[in-house]
Amino acid sequence: IKASQTDLPTIIGGVVGAVLALVGVIFFLLILYAGFNWMMAQGQEEKIEKAKGTIFSAVLGLIVILGAYAITTLAAQLFSEALGMPK
Repeated sequence: IKASQTDLPTIIGGVVGAVLALVGVIFFLLILYAGFNWMMAQGQEEKIEKAKGTIFSAVLGLIVILGAYAITTLAAQLFSEALGMPK
């Protein structure tokens, strides 16, 4: 086993990558579910609004998660540069 595969940043990066992949799958399933519900609503306004709400919530959740990831990545990069640590 190489040392680069077992150091903490590499492990954390792998876990974060796996979590983001899982978030992507969950987002896809929610959109698929909401789209199916919308198609099966048969013009019933209540069911259509519920499906729209599910789509909106899924997109908003994805934006929040990706935004948090971007802010965390930026902060980690800025701190590592300020401390003179290698990337």
